[in-house]
Amino acid sequence: MATDYYQTLGVERNASGDDIKRAFRRAAHKHHPDKQNGNEAKFKEANEAYQILSNKEKRAQYDQFGQTFEGGGGPGGTGAGPGFAGSPFGGGGAQAGTFTQEDLGEIFGDLFGFGRRSRSRVNKRGDDIEVRLDLEFNEAAFGVEKEFEFSKLAPCEVCKGSGDTSGKLKTCPTCSGKGVIRQMTQTILGAMARERVCHDCHGEGRIPTSPCQTCSGQGRTRITEKLKIKVPPGINEGQIIRLAGQGDVGARGGTPGDILVMVRVKPSKQFTRDGSDVNTRIELEYPQLVLGDTIQIQGLQGKLELDIPTGTQPGTTMRLKGEGATLLRNAEKRGDMYVELIQMTPKKVTPEERTLLEQLAAVRGKTLQKKKRGFFR
Repeated sequence: MATDYYQTLGVERNASGDDIKRAFRRAAHKHHPDKQNGNEAKFKEANEAYQILSNKEKRAQYDQFGQTFEGGGGPGGTGAGPGFAGSPFGGGGAQAGTFTQEDLGEIFGDLFGFGRRSRSRVNKRGDDIEVRLDLEFNEAAFGVEKEFEFSKLAPCEVCKGSGDTSGKLKTCPTCSGKGVIRQMTQTILGAMARERVCHDCHGEGRIPTSPCQTCSGQGRTRITEKLKIKVPPGINEGQIIRLAGQGDVGARGGTPGDILVMVRVKPSKQFTRDGSDVNTRIELEYPQLVLGDTIQIQGLQGKLELDIPTGTQPGTTMRLKGEGATLLRNAEKRGDMYVELIQMTPKKVTPEERTLLEQLAAVRGKTLQKKKRGFFR
């Protein structure tokens, strides 16, 4: 049975990253196998849930595909090209259910009072930015070029991203250039040494000599930017397009994060999608079903002709090959359109129509009586 990671940690599906971290800390503290009443199985379940839900890209994939997204990794690809979370374009990642060194230091250092040796330098990669992109039904089916506006952190134009107007950095006096501060903590096991990233230099070991007044020495300022994106044909609701290197820039010369474009497709009044296949329904009069007919129906890109065979039963589904949406990974092919035929029963009839229907009912009744007599002979 598939596991609900949100239920495992006891959080709502819209829980923030901090809520998820706090919930995991509680679960880890309660179930840790080294404790007297620990539960190793539940500890592992909480660990696996945290590894997925604490990662933005893995969480987005899990929300879309559940546990069938094959273990994580964010949308793949490098450069400006798009990658799709939960698709063959996705990248790899850390195996779910395993701890990184950062997790051990941050989570269990707080729980049990011990710590790991922190990295001497922080990862200066900027944050990813999530952007919602609304598409019309046909835009998603056949692709479109869209422009959207967003806010991000970009290199400061005054100090060119260095955070210092003099062009020189000096050794951080707080950590003596080490980037970390060593602290001693008393625990039940005795004194434990722990190192934390220096809050003054953010782990760099150096600080600006003359901090830039425009960016407060951070080397980055917030701007509003417009960006055009080519949405590939066949994309569907909930999929993610990744734009590498277009997100927030890291502090003082750090590398930029990515933009994750969350696709939302507006519902169509006439069509629904199942992958690249499209479904629709049309209403037909009783004579059309009985006698057959050739009609025109609305397709995705104009009118289509549909032949109704004689004696078609209500609820029959007919297929129009190649009239669906474009295949996501093969722009030269399209899915099919499935048309469900519904019999329309009029709520009111004219006197002339009533007379004709009564005559038809009488004829049909005689025919049925003959069939019954023939059956009992």
